[in-house]
Amino acid sequence: METKSRYEVLSDLEAKKRELIKERDSLNDELRAKQHEEKELERNGEGLIVVFDRNLKDLGRTVEILHREKADYLNLNDRKMRDVEIKREDLQRQKDDNIVLNQRKIEDIKVDIENFIKTMNERKETIKELITSVEESIKRFNIQLTK
Repeated sequence: METKSRYEVLSDLEAKKRELIKERDSLNDELRAKQHEEKELERNGEGLIVVFDRNLKDLGRTVEILHREKADYLNLNDRKMRDVEIKREDLQRQKDDNIVLNQRKIEDIKVDIENFIKTMNERKETIKELITSVEESIKRFNIQLTK
């Protein structure tokens, strides 16, 4: 087994400390990324609702127009009314499904963020303990060298 010089041991310990500090510092960036993702999901969900509402309003106007023309095109309008109603129900179902889906995603990301924060705090505490341990090892090593 190869023995390391005190400089190599110190260098390895310092490198390990730098790696641990880098990892600790990167945890906040990960949290910000997840929070940004949550905001994007919320924004996209709101945008979808606006689009579906606009589509529903457009279909409502189409229904009004069809009512006015019904006297002249009774058979044709009856067919169009059925199609519009089917489309309206389909859009309403899509809207409701998307709202539920988006709410689930938001709830999932919130739970994910909570879990991540817990894990991050635990990891920070572990890293802190590891840094303390490394610092103690460095001190012991330096004390042994001075003897």
